[in-house]
Amino acid sequence: GKTGAFAIGTTLRIDPTIPKTQVLVLCHIRELSNQIADVYEKVNKFSKITVNNLTKTGKHKDEHVVTSCMGTLENKLKGKGSMDLSQIRCVVIDEADFFFGDDKNLKCLQNIHKKYLSQH
Repeated sequence: GKTGAFAIGTTLRIDPTIPKTQVLVLCHIRELSNQIADVYEKVNKFSKITVNNLTKTGKHKDEHVVTSCMGTLENKLKGKGSMDLSQIRCVVIDEADFFFGDDKNLKCLQNIHKKYLSQH
């Protein structure tokens, strides 16, 4: 359904020759992050595009696609060896009504945009 649609659309924006994160997918619960990462892995099964479910692995090695819950992403951006978001081409906010309907989550999104994505 819709996950496959945005996974295909955003995958087409990735340059596999650039070994940096280019698509960031934000989810509000771990299960969604898991499901979306699985769809991206199926869509990219025969390509050189790499996928990481940061919520599940907690580690980041400049995969082309990263799925994550907000808290996990915030911790990774603040922590040692933080993520490089300089090559982001697309950000997907799954179930955006959850993020925009909650002041805390909205503030987190605004902070991430301001600090890491606004230079694009």
